[in-house]
Amino acid sequence: MDRSVKTPYAIYRLSLKTQAVSKIPGSDDMFGASVSRDGRYMTAHDHLERTMLYDFQTQQWSEFAGGGTWSHDSKSVYSHRKNGNQSGEVVRISVPDGKVERVLDLKDITLGGYWPGGVSLLPDDSLLLMLNKNAQEICRLDLQYR
Repeated sequence: MDRSVKTPYAIYRLSLKTQAVSKIPGSDDMFGASVSRDGRYMTAHDHLERTMLYDFQTQQWSEFAGGGTWSHDSKSVYSHRKNGNQSGEVVRISVPDGKVERVLDLKDITLGGYWPGGVSLLPDDSLLLMLNKNAQEICRLDLQYR
């Protein structure tokens, strides 16, 4: 990307109370924002396709291990990603330190649906994945954590 040309996008906050619009500092050329449920953090992607983490308290950006679905306690992000051998996995990335923990190996599981690889969470933070079984089914996976 030619950095001499300014792109017209950034991430903005709209106050529903006052109708005021303000740009998130340092969010030029960023997209795909996802705010934690407690409102403290936000993930977004930059023009280099890195995932970045923004802390609303410190107003600082840092590189983050991946974007995805926020846990209900806002202490982690769940994400689907490919391994080096192209098999998939679901990982939990702790916030703000970015420690990555494998939650589920998808070696023998074929994801399907409109957004294959999309990770959703039920209210108890159990995974909800769309599996490809040549029919559209929704399955709940109950995992035992170590």
